[in-house]
Amino acid sequence: MIAIENLKKSFGENQVLKGVNLNVEKGETMVVIGRSGCGKTVLLKLIIGLLKPDTGSILIDGEDITKVKYKRLLDIRKKVGMLFQASALFDSLTVEQNVGLALRRHSKLPDKEIREKIQKCLAVVELNGIERLLPSEISGGMKKRVGLARAVAMDPEIVLYDEPTAGLDPVTAQGIIRLIIELQNRLSVTSIAVTHDLETAYEIGDRIALLYNGRIHFVGTPEQIKTSEDRVVRQFINRETV
Repeated sequence: MIAIENLKKSFGENQVLKGVNLNVEKGETMVVIGRSGCGKTVLLKLIIGLLKPDTGSILIDGEDITKVKYKRLLDIRKKVGMLFQASALFDSLTVEQNVGLALRRHSKLPDKEIREKIQKCLAVVELNGIERLLPSEISGGMKKRVGLARAVAMDPEIVLYDEPTAGLDPVTAQGIIRLIIELQNRLSVTSIAVTHDLETAYEIGDRIALLYNGRIHFVGTPEQIKTSEDRVVRQFINRETV
């Protein structure tokens, strides 16, 4: 579903990605782990086309998004939902307006059906009765769930998660993990999640990729990661300096 080949990205003299290669199979959840600042979020922004790589290719369902025209890129983006690290809700819009933003801009559904779909998406993430509230009136965990509802509102084929449990207390974080797993089972989407939290990675990932020194250093199942004798993998798992 997603094939990344020799992807490189620099910001000035800072070379963040130095040749990333990664394949994500249709219907699987790939979790990319790595230290803070190693380029995990940059990788997601490249996959969704918010950034342009210096070199390399990103194939989504066989189409290289680094080479398509902007109008075609917008069409491809409709296949992708994204949960941003800080939720990225619009402060001046209500919860309902945030969740329904893409539906109102990019679908031809009548308003009644859009409202029904918004209600359904909010019910999936266990949020009812908050449609008219503003983001400033709800908690951080609720914002994450609203962001998740917005990410799946357009029935995407791919969902990207940027640090889905960052900044949440353990109970709320576990609730987000459970929701991600339930959505995966229900929708059978292809997912990529980036995180530095190993417990999150173990619980939601079918496979886990370690991003280290600008490249994918190791890819394996959670059990393969846990039992790996690779020095860099062991240092990351044991929270040692890598």
